[in-house]
Amino acid sequence: MTSRASTAAAALVMTGALVTWCATLGPPLRPEPGVGELHVAHLRLNPLAAFTLPWAFGLYVGGVAGLWVLRVRNVLSFRAVVALLCGVLGFLVGIKLQFRLETMPFTEAITISPRVLTEPGARMPLGLWFGVLTILAAAALLRAGWREVGDASAVVFSVTIPFGRVACMLAGCCFGTVCSTWLSPLCVTYARGTAPFAHQVTSGQINPVAEATLPLHPLPLYFAAASIVTLAILVWQLRRGAEPGTLLATFAILRPAAKLALEPLRAEGRPGPLMVLAPATAIVIATTALVIRHLRWRHRAGRAAAALGRGADVAPDVIGSAGLGPVNA
Repeated sequence: MTSRASTAAAALVMTGALVTWCATLGPPLRPEPGVGELHVAHLRLNPLAAFTLPWAFGLYVGGVAGLWVLRVRNVLSFRAVVALLCGVLGFLVGIKLQFRLETMPFTEAITISPRVLTEPGARMPLGLWFGVLTILAAAALLRAGWREVGDASAVVFSVTIPFGRVACMLAGCCFGTVCSTWLSPLCVTYARGTAPFAHQVTSGQINPVAEATLPLHPLPLYFAAASIVTLAILVWQLRRGAEPGTLLATFAILRPAAKLALEPLRAEGRPGPLMVLAPATAIVIATTALVIRHLRWRHRAGRAAAALGRGADVAPDVIGSAGLGPVNA
C-alpha cells in the first residue's frame, strides 16, 4: 500500500472510531438520567462524556501525529498503522489493569472483558507500558520496523496525554495538594460535590458547609505541561535526524521522570507499588538501552578509525555506521 493510501486508510479508521465513541457516550453537554452532573462555569456536563471525549480526541490527534512520524521515518504502511492501533488497545487494557490490581484480588483483576474498558477507574503507568510493548510486539511480528514504529508511539502518547489531562481537570481526579499562600492565585478550587471537596472534608481541611476547597495545585496541568515539553524534545530529535529508537528511549526516560517528580504533589496517594515501580523500571531499561547503544557505536567507531589508520579495507557499513564517511583507497 502506498504512503498516501495508508494515510487515508488510517485517518478513516481513526475518524470512524472517534465518531463511534462519541455517539456511544452521547452529547457531553446533556447529562444522562442517573449519571449525575458536572458543573463547569455555567455548563452542565455529562461526567462520563466530559472525561472520555478529551481522551478519545487526544488519541485521534496523537494517531495523526504518529502517522507523520512514520512518514518522516519512511515506514508508513498498513502494517505500521495496524501496530499503532494495537498499541491503543494495549494502552486501554493497561490503564484498567493497574486500577484493578490496586483494588481487587489478583485473579479477579486480570479477568478483563470489553465491558471493563468503559467502567470508571484507570491508572496511567501500566497503560503506557502495555501500549508501547503491544506496539513493539505487533510491529516486530508484522515486520513493520519496530524501532521506527516505537518512535511513532512515543509521539502518539506525548500528544494524547495533554488532552487526557484536561479530562482529569474536568472530572476532578488526580487533584493536587493544597498550594502555598504565595501560589494561591495560580491554583484551582473545586466546588461542593466534587472528589477534591469530599477529600478535604474527610481529612478535616475544610468545614462541610464550605462553598469550595482550599486552593489546590492543578496537578493534571503539570502533567500536561511535562508531556508538551517531552513532545517538543521528541520533535526536535526527529527533525535532527536522530537514529530510529532514540525517540522511544527518550520518551521512556523523560515521561517516567516527570511522573516521579510530580507524584508527591498528588493529594491522594495511590495504593500499591506500580505507580512508582512502572515508571522507575522504564527509566532503567531505556537508560540501559541508550548506554549499550552508545558503547556499541564507540566500539564500531574505534574499529573503523583503527582500520583507516592502517589503510586497511573496511566494510562500508562499518565505516558508515561509525559516522566516518567513505574511504578513498
